[in-house]
Amino acid sequence: MERLDCKVDEVVNGEEALEVFSMSRFDLVFMDIQMPGMGGHEAAKRLRFREVSERVKSDVDERVLIYGLTVDQSDEEVRFCQESGMEGRLLKPVSMDDLQNLLRTHFTQDEAS
Repeated sequence: MERLDCKVDEVVNGEEALEVFSMSRFDLVFMDIQMPGMGGHEAAKRLRFREVSERVKSDVDERVLIYGLTVDQSDEEVRFCQESGMEGRLLKPVSMDDLQNLLRTHFTQDEAS
């Protein structure tokens, strides 16, 4: 992502992801499904819950894009990602083409950085 001129914050588990998310605004979150402690599905659900809570307080309708990162190619994993509030999933290892296509799909070049 940094090679694509995007600002990146990294965390090691779901708890840290929620903590960082509460302190900053993000356009896109890549959530590893198999993080230690709280996994990606649970972290995404909690992140979505926080968004709804904040929306009620501030009347601001902002929804961050969340994509799961996984090696699981099953239809069941796709369903789990959707049910946890993710827009989709990317298969690991993620290629530069995958990242560029995702950014192109959701952002103009100026917004992606």
